[in-house]
Amino acid sequence: MRILSSLALFFTGVLTVSGQLQTGSSRFLFDQKTGALTTVFREQQKVVAQTENHYFLKSREGDVEAFERDDQVIAAETRDDILFFRCRNANLPGIEIHKTWWIDGIYLRREITFRNLGTEKVFLTPRTRVAFTTEFYQDGYYLGAGYIGPLVPVPKLTSAHKVTSYKQTTKAMLLYHDSPVGSFAQYRTKL
Repeated sequence: MRILSSLALFFTGVLTVSGQLQTGSSRFLFDQKTGALTTVFREQQKVVAQTENHYFLKSREGDVEAFERDDQVIAAETRDDILFFRCRNANLPGIEIHKTWWIDGIYLRREITFRNLGTEKVFLTPRTRVAFTTEFYQDGYYLGAGYIGPLVPVPKLTSAHKVTSYKQTTKAMLLYHDSPVGSFAQYRTKL
């Protein structure tokens, strides 16, 4: 089974150090224990406070939920502008998780591949949660989150609340800015 999930953050330049990727204006930090993106800084200002994958596995043996915080890196490699993490999650027995992060021009990209080491067919769906700083949302617009268009202004929130105005039918979401703050896109490319 191979599920490709891609993440693109729009920034500029390139430099790689183990546990982080860096562009001319941005720094991306990764957890060496889980292979997760933990923090993004742009122009020395934090814009992403936390990310986490949430996995849903369906099989004949039953349904399972697992979280990226329980991933364990079993092998890691840094090559040029690429970080690769091979992981296991105790809540997903028989599944290997490959996370590849790289700089592509002005983008940070991620590919997640799930490898079924067993013989039973399973259906696995990943979901990615990204917690941005309050400043990153200012003057932002959503595109996607259920359908293509129109641009919807990011609501001015003072506390967490459940979003009920969208139906999730597309496999993409964009948090867009006209300013140099940068933008965020999440999309699935193939199953």
